Amino acid sequence: MKYKIAAISVLLISGALFAGEDAGPKSESVADRLRNDPLMMPYYTGVVLPTPQKAEYRDEFVSMANVAIVVGKGVENPGPLLAVLTDRIARYGGNAELVSAVGPKHTAVISLGDTEFSGQARNVPAVPDKAEGYVLWFAPQPVADKQLVIMKGHDRLGLLWAISSFNQLVHWKDGKTLARAVNLEDYPRGRNRGYITGGG
Repeated sequence: MKYKIAAISVLLISGALFAGEDAGPKSESVADRLRNDPLMMPYYTGVVLPTPQKAEYRDEFVSMANVAIVVGKGVENPGPLLAVLTDRIARYGGNAELVSAVGPKHTAVISLGDTEFSGQARNVPAVPDKAEGYVLWFAPQPVADKQLVIMKGHDRLGLLWAISSFNQLVHWKDGKTLARAVNLEDYPRGRNRGYITGGG
């Protein structure tokens, strides 16, 4: 059972990576993709599932219209984690690009790992010192006049879970690509992540 849960989780998280040449958003509208594209999962619920250890949701939404992604040392670049992140934003109508310098056209900055931007943000908690632990932090005040989203992992799987949690908060509303602001810290309670539903 635990192997089935793990396999399903991996497929949902990285389905776009294995979809071949058809990966990435089609030219159809986001509304059409929401109705027809199975890779639009997970659907936006306003919260992260499974429930994180600590989470503070805010009724604030950050535009993902044109996002700069800044990558710290030790984060594979380019790599599958970046592909999962940029694919989610693109499928929901936004644009995300890996940059060495943030420009005036960018609506927000996503910082992966330890970067100059994550070092400038205030009150960001330390990553939990546990395997697969991570922090997903929407800075309450802009840094360098940009909305800032920080994702850090204790290890590579921790960063994957940070990106997976962030992806659950990306959605499309009133013609805009948005991400709900949250500050959360998480790590698995047990060695195997997942959940079991139903009985029998």
